[in-house]
Amino acid sequence: MARRVKEWQVLARRGLAGMAWNKNKEEPYMVYQWKIPGIIQADAQAAGNELDRIYQKHGELNPSDIVDESRPASAPLHPCFEWDDAKAAEKYREHQAGNIVRNITVVCDTQEEPQNVRAFVRVQSTYQPINIVLEDADKTQELLQSALRELKAFRDKYKTLVSLAPVMSAIEQVEIEQLDNVAE
Repeated sequence: MARRVKEWQVLARRGLAGMAWNKNKEEPYMVYQWKIPGIIQADAQAAGNELDRIYQKHGELNPSDIVDESRPASAPLHPCFEWDDAKAAEKYREHQAGNIVRNITVVCDTQEEPQNVRAFVRVQSTYQPINIVLEDADKTQELLQSALRELKAFRDKYKTLVSLAPVMSAIEQVEIEQLDNVAE
């Protein structure tokens, strides 16, 4: 496994990570996949190619350009968006509500130095007060599993950054410890 990571890092430094070689030409091309298949209803390769096209056209990639380029019904990413303004407005308000819940904190002064922690966390498909979650073993375990998924996502997102190797090792150590705890 260490050899594969090292090979990936070499490719990343050369700007070739995630690329495949076109058999008919001697140039690399990107092979796109969805992180979680099935969530976005579009072909990953077509979506990735379209995002690259938008990047090439604008010299950057930002959400407003992606939406603008996706407005025509024939655009590859058009089906990925909700174009009914009433539905989209309601979904956006729900997104804003989620931002409010995820950004409110409480001061936890049970340690030497008071710390701000999230007031509400997502467990059992809803947001619940952190103190209620920590009083329930099942909810605490679910929160821990969520934290581990986020650590794995962080690791997958930044694994090409060699300078974060100590952080990646710590994440792997936590995963090993959690597997050992589950096995006991």
